[in-house]
Amino acid sequence: MFKKSIPLLLFTAFTIFSIWKYKEETSFSYLAHSLLKNLNLSAYLERGMGGIAKESQKDNTLVELEKKADLQFDKDPSKAILTYEKILSVDPSNSRVHLKLGIIFSKIEQFEAAKEHLFFVTEDKNYYFRSDAFYFLGLIASVANDKKVGKEYLQICSGLGSQYKSDAIQLMLQL
Repeated sequence: MFKKSIPLLLFTAFTIFSIWKYKEETSFSYLAHSLLKNLNLSAYLERGMGGIAKESQKDNTLVELEKKADLQFDKDPSKAILTYEKILSVDPSNSRVHLKLGIIFSKIEQFEAAKEHLFFVTEDKNYYFRSDAFYFLGLIASVANDKKVGKEYLQICSGLGSQYKSDAIQLMLQL
């Protein structure tokens, strides 16, 4: 009787371990994914990032376009993307607009496009919100379940003092 239950015990133990390991690996990815999905883009803009920088005020057309895109941020991301891309066609080095595009593309799960814009922002050493770009790159890596890369980006984010520092720390604790 005992010999017959050993395979069942081994199977049960293996199944429990597999479920635990799967849950452990996916909880990190799930948390990152839910942070992206639940991001209120308008609230993000209101928390300080959305202000039009003084250097942009040289061209009122660009300022008005950016304000228009900011209003479309949550309601119609595809229109916001088109509007931000118009701005970049005139001002390709606008890190603020690159960051906004990176965030929108992250939220709608177009991760390659998001990374392109976010990497641009990380290279701008003078841009105050570059730490946020590292945060979103960390989320993207986390959604892909790339813990090592995700952790690296989140550590940079928390070291630079992002408004997302507590979220970044929370995600790193999941590793």
